[in-house]
Amino acid sequence: MLDKKFWLQIGKRVVTRYRSWIFDDAGGGKNAKDVHGDPFPPYKRQYSRKKTTGRLKRQVAKHRNSTSPVLTGDLMRDFKLRKTTEEGFTFGTTSWGAKVKSLDRNDRTISSKDKPIPDDIRDFIMEEATEYVNKNRLIPNKKVKINIGL
Repeated sequence: MLDKKFWLQIGKRVVTRYRSWIFDDAGGGKNAKDVHGDPFPPYKRQYSRKKTTGRLKRQVAKHRNSTSPVLTGDLMRDFKLRKTTEEGFTFGTTSWGAKVKSLDRNDRTISSKDKPIPDDIRDFIMEEATEYVNKNRLIPNKKVKINIGL
């Protein structure tokens, strides 16, 4: 039904949307949201003071006044499309899995087994898949069901 061409095309767009949703690099993190769609909670006072100075080692300065999970930008840049097959695609971080878990323990969930991606991005995938199927007359005028999970 859906082919590797579709998954490669949509996979790249999903990674871009995910980075924008979670990290909001373009806005300096001001509109960053967790995987549930909520703004990130404030940092603890000591870390917040250090981050707002903008002088931490390798710090991305434009994120200094935000609660987004960006300090150096390494985690944000490491989220990439990892594999594309006939059945779908995988994306994520290859080096920072422990950081993702640490963020989750601190109520800053960017992905979890229960909720790997935000609902808006899930809906985007579903809309694009339905459009692709209908456009290519694979199954005319039917909704597409996709299993999204880890």
